[in-house]
Amino acid sequence: MKARITLMVLMLTAGICQAQIDSLYQAQQHKIEVLERETRSLKNDVSYLTRQMNTLQAQMNNLSREVGQKIEGQQMALDGISNEVNANTESIANTSAALGERIEQTNGKTDVVASSLRGRTIGGIIVALALLILSVLVYLLLRKRISKGDSAIEEIEQTQKRLQEESVKLDSKLVELLEGQMKVAENKPVSASSTPDHALALKVADEITRIETNLSRMDASIRGYKQLMASVKRIKDNFMANGYELVEMLGKPYNEGMRVNADFVIDEDLEEGKRVITTVTKPQVNYNGEMIQKATITVSQNI
Repeated sequence: MKARITLMVLMLTAGICQAQIDSLYQAQQHKIEVLERETRSLKNDVSYLTRQMNTLQAQMNNLSREVGQKIEGQQMALDGISNEVNANTESIANTSAALGERIEQTNGKTDVVASSLRGRTIGGIIVALALLILSVLVYLLLRKRISKGDSAIEEIEQTQKRLQEESVKLDSKLVELLEGQMKVAENKPVSASSTPDHALALKVADEITRIETNLSRMDASIRGYKQLMASVKRIKDNFMANGYELVEMLGKPYNEGMRVNADFVIDEDLEEGKRVITTVTKPQVNYNGEMIQKATITVSQNI
């Protein structure tokens, strides 16, 4: 009778250990999945930014031909920036590849942990004392493996931070290019009877909105974050001085009367009946009080 009671106590102890291990494994797996989603999003942002840099470089070449000798000095500087951007892009690609390999290694470790957990059973234990010793050894071994997995996750987070820093660096170069284009456009003679060309202003507005969205997802401690925020504010002030206005919509409530192109997604975490603008793909741009570009937005709702 005493042996049976002892066996039951030990089985209960092993079950508690098993539950703790399962909980640690599930928490680690969830954290890895979140990091993978954020990493994929960041890779997409870097790819999009590279394409935009190539398009802006072509536009700068066209503007350089219009103003001739006056822009030659600026063109040499832009060529240097382009080389630096290409080098940064290659560095990001290499880092992303390393990150993918590291994630695969981490997944492999967690698979080993899960396989080990499934392989451990209590049914074959005959001696109560042997069961207790085996349970303690398995628990300690798995705790050690999970600690190694936590170290891998920390390394992934550090790599993600480096990617964000590279993204901020590229956006800073992009802002410099945009400011250069705006200065060239301001120096071009415009006749009083000609219709204003808003193409460059709308392009700048779209890029500024994208950069602000990226910054809203980063921590303010990222290197270059504050400087980029200041550069964005400087461009927006220049916009206002030239009669343009970027209408702030992110995080604002949505109503049916808005003149926007809207997509709607369900968010059950919102208060019932609420509609909130959670993404601005294209901003609303006004010129001298009149709308020249309609906003494209995503609205989260719980209706």
